[in-house]
Amino acid sequence: MRFPGIRAVAFDLDGTLYHGGQALPGAGAAVKAAQDAGLTVVYLTNTSGRTRAEVSAALRVLDTAVQLEGVWTSAAATAEWLRRSDVHTADVLGGEALADEIKRRDLFLFDIWGYVPGSGPGGYWQQFTPPAGALPWANLLSALVI
Repeated sequence: MRFPGIRAVAFDLDGTLYHGGQALPGAGAAVKAAQDAGLTVVYLTNTSGRTRAEVSAALRVLDTAVQLEGVWTSAAATAEWLRRSDVHTADVLGGEALADEIKRRDLFLFDIWGYVPGSGPGGYWQQFTPPAGALPWANLLSALVI
């Protein structure tokens, strides 16, 4: 099957390719047809709480090859936008998936408590989860201003 003039296909995930951990009828065949036609296949989701690896694992129900580079979560898109915008530091108001995407791009990572030691080029990030009710909302505005 050929698709004249089309170079890529972007699939939404939950409710489009799968639902409740099960592939929807014909979803795997549609992805495979696009791959077989030589199209770039991209998977898009507004999920920010799961890493791209976790989303890729969920796509195994399609019974077709899924490349990690083709999976775009809202966290991955945000981190990539920061990188392309030449932003070198980021205050993270989000979960581990967002922090993971930021560190993959060698950006310096902050949380609302301050600089995360070891982040940035060649660094690492350590998860810090504050106790319930400990979020210092007074610092929220500084995190929202880039």
